[in-house]
Amino acid sequence: MRKWGVIIFLLSHLSTIGQDEAWSQVEKLVINGEFAFAVSSADSLLEENLSDYARAKILFQKGEAQYYLNQMKAAGDSYTLASFYAERAEIIDPVFISTCLGNAAWCWGYLHQTRKQLETLNKSVIYAERSGDSTELAAIYSNLGSAHTRAGNTSEALAFLTKAYEMDIALRDTSALSSDLNNLAYLFGIIGHDHKAIDYLKESLSMLDMVNTDRSPIEISRSRAVRMNNLGARYRNIEVFDSAIYWFENAIDIYLDIGDSIKANQSRLNMSGVYNDREEYHKAIQIQRDVVKFLENRKVGTSYAARNALAESYIAIGNTSEALQILEKNLEVARTRKVEDVDLMETLALKQDLLEKAGRYYESLQVSKAYLQMKDSFFTTENQRQIAELEVFYDIEKKETELELLTIKNQLAGEKILRDRREKTALYTGIGFILLLASYVFYVQRKQYLLKNEMLANEMDGLRSKINLLISGKEEQLSIDIDHVNEKLIEPLTEREMEILQLAITDMNNRAIAEKVFLSIHTVKFHLRRVYDKLGVSNRKEALVFLLDKESN
Repeated sequence: MRKWGVIIFLLSHLSTIGQDEAWSQVEKLVINGEFAFAVSSADSLLEENLSDYARAKILFQKGEAQYYLNQMKAAGDSYTLASFYAERAEIIDPVFISTCLGNAAWCWGYLHQTRKQLETLNKSVIYAERSGDSTELAAIYSNLGSAHTRAGNTSEALAFLTKAYEMDIALRDTSALSSDLNNLAYLFGIIGHDHKAIDYLKESLSMLDMVNTDRSPIEISRSRAVRMNNLGARYRNIEVFDSAIYWFENAIDIYLDIGDSIKANQSRLNMSGVYNDREEYHKAIQIQRDVVKFLENRKVGTSYAARNALAESYIAIGNTSEALQILEKNLEVARTRKVEDVDLMETLALKQDLLEKAGRYYESLQVSKAYLQMKDSFFTTENQRQIAELEVFYDIEKKETELELLTIKNQLAGEKILRDRREKTALYTGIGFILLLASYVFYVQRKQYLLKNEMLANEMDGLRSKINLLISGKEEQLSIDIDHVNEKLIEPLTEREMEILQLAITDMNNRAIAEKVFLSIHTVKFHLRRVYDKLGVSNRKEALVFLLDKESN
């Protein structure tokens, strides 16, 4: 009832409070946390006779509400449409347009639509430069740098991040500088300059100590903990283990202080990897047992991976019986809960090797048969899934394009203000251009769809080998940004896991990787299993697509 009361109030008072006041009422709903009411009220107001600027303001507030409701696709569309009407307004506000586009770009980045994010940011920077607002422009440059980093365009990323850093120095914006330094550390980590990344992370930490903004103490503490955890990972990567443990311990303390026990235990699990590197396996086992107990008590999904980590540590000290018990528990979990096939395959492979080493050959053979059967089923399912995706991809893209066009046309149809002939001509020309562009996009997509279908028909017999080749990649090291990836993951990657992941997306098999990094093949399998779990993927191909921000799509 309250929802409709708010909407009726806004509509009944629209003529008296004025159009500017109308959008400010929606803004108040957003500020008060009444996001669903804000969206409904905005939709009702948008059906009224509004100026372009008022419509843009209401759409912006609608996008804000949808953002807080975690409706990222809808929020991105609202921000984009707000910029569309703001560009048509009698008085152009370049700062507002840049903000609309910047917010839309953030939504596309959250949805891993890197190409769309870059296109939106490139348009946003034009208005930011026109506005002369250095703070807004520096923020856009920083976002462009981060987007280019995720896209693998390291030279463009460095150029934009450097611009943002230089501007924020002139502005003396310590909060923005800390973010710039963290982004630069992330970039230098990708290109293999760990020492430089460490320097930037330390400087970023010192900047956080000087931040004097409206950011909450908990938010600043969380940022400090993230940077400290990344420092631990960087030091582990260059095998300065004492420093790695020092920074992991500091991150753990901060996470505990702010009540984030899950992140604290994830950092503890990262630290246990350092003890394994130093062959202090009993220390690693103690930490891993505590983490497994914590995760099991809270029914956190990553406990499956944590148990495998503990099993690997027991293998390292030759305690195969304890390792087998842990693996049996994971197999029991797999039978009673929904577990990814690739996770179960890793556990079965590890159990098979352990049984074989223990001389229990018949049991090892049975596990091997189950593993091979699951592997064959997995690849068959994967093949069918990829074919189905190819069949529906272009149809979905076509429908989304048509829906976007229909939304714009409906918004335009709701306009009741008569315009002179020149404005009408411009409007109809704009609609015609959009329809022409949409037709061209559909034509290109349809052509690509037919070409891909033809390729599939010719390559069905070799599809499995082609997928394996895609998974193995090429004989070269890809540059991966561990800092940025970790900030988006519930459980961050360790430096050892990042090293093995980089090798895994080449054409090296597990045994070759094990020889290269001087680990057992079981440890390599364990690391890969944990990497897949952290990234939320099922295999090497999906990991590669994730790391390239699905650029191939």
